Amino acid sequence: MSEEPWKGQKVLIVEDSQKQQEEIANVFSNLGLEIQGKVSNGLEALESIKQEKPDLVSLDIIMPVMHGIECFEKIRLMDKDLKVLFITCLSELHPLKEEYKDRIEEHLLIGKPLDLADLLKSLSKLYDVAYIAPSNSEVEDQEGIDKASAEKEKQEREGSTEG
Repeated sequence: MSEEPWKGQKVLIVEDSQKQQEEIANVFSNLGLEIQGKVSNGLEALESIKQEKPDLVSLDIIMPVMHGIECFEKIRLMDKDLKVLFITCLSELHPLKEEYKDRIEEHLLIGKPLDLADLLKSLSKLYDVAYIAPSNSEVEDQEGIDKASAEKEKQEREGSTEG
């Protein structure tokens, strides 16, 4: 078995922020995953899963129409073996972890902004392989993406205040 069995796997990104969708997609792509699709709520995710059959689903929790927890529960009814990760700003909230501890394993909750090491730890656990820390070049690539994203956001803000 490969040390990185997620390489080549198809991932569906479920995130209501287009900016976050792009950032998450860049990180997954850099790790060798194929971006199968990006949708903005749980209902769209369920439709996409039925049609496209991804290998992995990345879920936000707070979204319009259907939030991530409800979507996760429906995914489990459809396909109990589909791999799911939560990438959310709520990952560190103790009440959330406590409320869902029987249904969502802690290693499936990853915080925003997305940290490469945290993602690799979660993927390693999800795919049942030993964790290998990111190489310096992977970390540098991720930092470059983060800096480019921050610069782009700054330019967009400055552009929207002119005029």
